[in-house]
Amino acid sequence: MGLARQGVQRIVNDLVELGFVVLEENIDHKRSPLVCISDKGAGVMGEIAKVQAAWVNELSDGFSEGQIVEALELLETVRERCEKTTQTGESNEN
Repeated sequence: MGLARQGVQRIVNDLVELGFVVLEENIDHKRSPLVCISDKGAGVMGEIAKVQAAWVNELSDGFSEGQIVEALELLETVRERCEKTTQTGESNEN
């Protein structure tokens, strides 16, 4: 994902301190614990999902299913092109 290990570790440490995730033993790699969502974190994620669903419903109000499918296809194409140019370091100048 293009993230530095140190940056991710800092975020995980913050989430542990806040009680949103817990670290569990990783039997496959002793020095790398598994990061698991806590009950508190799952509750917060549930609340976020409710708010997000309401926002998406409001945002998409009035669009047909076909319009939404077309928009999704366009966004997927843009994402694929971004990933391709990021991997190759090139850009398509057309």
